[in-house]
Amino acid sequence: MGELLNCAECGTLFLSNGSTVCQACSIKIKGYIKKVDNFLRSNPGANISEISAGTDISEKTLRHFVNEGVLVMNNNAIKYSRCILCGAKILEGKICSACRKKMTK
Repeated sequence: MGELLNCAECGTLFLSNGSTVCQACSIKIKGYIKKVDNFLRSNPGANISEISAGTDISEKTLRHFVNEGVLVMNNNAIKYSRCILCGAKILEGKICSACRKKMTK
C-alpha cells in the first residue's frame, strides 16, 4: 500500500503510489508536457522563452521541469528526458514505468 504524502506541486495530502505529485497535478503536468511536445514538433530546438511564448506555459514552470529532469536542456534548446536504463522517452523522473516494473519483480 502507498504512503501519505503532500503533493510536491500543490501541497495536497494524497496516497502516493511512488509519485511525488497528486493525480490532479500529474494530469496538469502531462497536459503541459503534451503542449510542449506539440510545440517542439513544429519548432525543434526552441528555447525556453520561445516555448513559453508558444504554449502559454510560464518560463518558471518550464525551468522547474528542466530542474526536475522532466525536460532536458541541450544547447539552450529543450528535449525530453530518457530512461537511464533503457533509453525510452519519458515524461518524468529518471526511469520509465516498464523498467520500474522489472525492478520490482
